[in-house]
Amino acid sequence: TFHTRMLAVKELGLLMTLITDEDAKLENVLASFNRLFNRSDHFKAGCSLSVMLTDDVVSRPMRIIVMFLLVELFRTEQLSSHTFLPVFFELITGQNSSTPGEREFLLKLLKGGKEMSKLSSKEISKQLQTSSGPAISEIEYLKQQYSAFLRSNEQRSHPVGVSPIISDTASPSSSSTSEEPAKLAEETVSLLQQVHSVAFVPAMARPPPPLLAPRTSEIMWLHLEPLPCLLWDHSMGIDSSRGAHARELMAKAFRTALSPEEERDFLQQLEMEAKLVYHCGLSPKRLPELVEHNPRVAIEVLLKLMSSTQISEYFNVLVNMNMRVNMNMSLHSMEVVNKLTTTVELPSEFIHMYINNCITSCQEIKDKYLQNRLVRLVCVFLQALIRNKIINVQELLIEVQAFCIEFSRIREAGMLFRLLKEMV
Repeated sequence: TFHTRMLAVKELGLLMTLITDEDAKLENVLASFNRLFNRSDHFKAGCSLSVMLTDDVVSRPMRIIVMFLLVELFRTEQLSSHTFLPVFFELITGQNSSTPGEREFLLKLLKGGKEMSKLSSKEISKQLQTSSGPAISEIEYLKQQYSAFLRSNEQRSHPVGVSPIISDTASPSSSSTSEEPAKLAEETVSLLQQVHSVAFVPAMARPPPPLLAPRTSEIMWLHLEPLPCLLWDHSMGIDSSRGAHARELMAKAFRTALSPEEERDFLQQLEMEAKLVYHCGLSPKRLPELVEHNPRVAIEVLLKLMSSTQISEYFNVLVNMNMRVNMNMSLHSMEVVNKLTTTVELPSEFIHMYINNCITSCQEIKDKYLQNRLVRLVCVFLQALIRNKIINVQELLIEVQAFCIEFSRIREAGMLFRLLKEMV
């Protein structure tokens, strides 16, 4: 939109302060501009400067400064690549309020003339009063560059419309009093902020095309319905009662401890059909419930799942099990892990992470009674792992020694510490 290409009120005020200084040398004005405005704001400033020129809202000496800034800020090696070349072409060749002297000055700037940058806008305005305008050859050169600009930008859309700013025939002259430039700057800032679009463009009439009358020679259009896709029921013909009793026992095992007969019945079914472990209703999310109420069932099920792709998810659940709340779960989870380590080879990373979780849980329990119980359990668990040579003592020596020292008041921690000294 237009507002995104215009400066804010404060920035416009700074810009107007620069171009109203008619006694300053042009090179000094350019240096001041570069100090006040970031490179990213140059295009916004250029849009504001171009509006001042095309709609004639500033005095003659101020127009000299505006032309100089607009040319120098976007100067390129090739004139045909200048961003605001269409504005300059219209000022020099079009029907507008530009004087012959301004056209000559602007064309000299575009061709690279920098000798006038040592002068002020007031001095240049006096020199240009007797100018007859640029030579025909210079105008032809500008037309060639503008044609090259149009060829390189033919894919871009060009704005079409009428400017919303109406020129005031009683515009201030260069002989205004010292108070008028400040008033003019204020009015210009207000004017530029009130402009809501680059140009007034009437809405294009786009009526829908009329429907053509059908002819008898036309082919009839058929609205075909999509053919239905057949879906095969893979469960058809399969015994739905398969594993139903095992699922019932597993659902009960999540809630409470199974009786010895129920536990034996479930394990027998699991032994007879190993794949039943995938259809009994167990998932990693429900493993803590099974460990809490039926650790023996949990051990057998996990042993059956060791070759499964999901076993890493079950290990993650065991590692992150919350031992600070339920003491039964803590005891049973250690029982499960200890049995697994003596039956199959578990990943060393899993064992280390589980031990770290046990130590952290002991340190974070606030209740002293529960803390002492958990520390005793962890110490007995670690002694079993060390005596069975499940873990390498050297890999966890620092953590386990620190744990023993922290809870040295507990007898089992002292026994674990002595065992570490013997192993080392």
